Amino acid sequence: MVLLMLDAGLRVGELQKLDVYDLWQFDMPVDSLLIRAEISKSKRDRTVPLTPRIHNSLIQMDAICWTGEEVNFGCPAFTTGHRDNRMSIRQIQRVIKDIGSLAIKRRLTPHMLRHTFATRLMRSTNIRIVQSLLGHTSLSSTQVYTHPDADDLKKAISGLV
Repeated sequence: MVLLMLDAGLRVGELQKLDVYDLWQFDMPVDSLLIRAEISKSKRDRTVPLTPRIHNSLIQMDAICWTGEEVNFGCPAFTTGHRDNRMSIRQIQRVIKDIGSLAIKRRLTPHMLRHTFATRLMRSTNIRIVQSLLGHTSLSSTQVYTHPDADDLKKAISGLV
């Protein structure tokens, strides 16, 4: 869950609505994730290429959670324990909060992961690409997610020489 928000910029509501078949097809993880219009906040499809980290995590998810005849690939990707009980948005928020407390000893929210995704992208590509990957219709929405630091400013100026 964390990697899909951190490396693919998913909103918590999009993550919550994913089914196994969104992530795993033809006995292997997908290379790009199609965020279907019916689960997207903007009600438009968008495709996000997946990182090797996500790819490896999906292989682990399959080995632990999705294998066996009882798995229906139309079932929720993230469940509460019973294969058909989709985790709620609040449950996902709690899991992320707990992971933050344990792993980095700091407060962590799903939205912080999405902000980090956008900020990291801004260091390697232009804002229009970031807009597309975040699924924003308005460029002004994307600007809220970008947080340039001192290194970003130095890099921009050094490009002038």
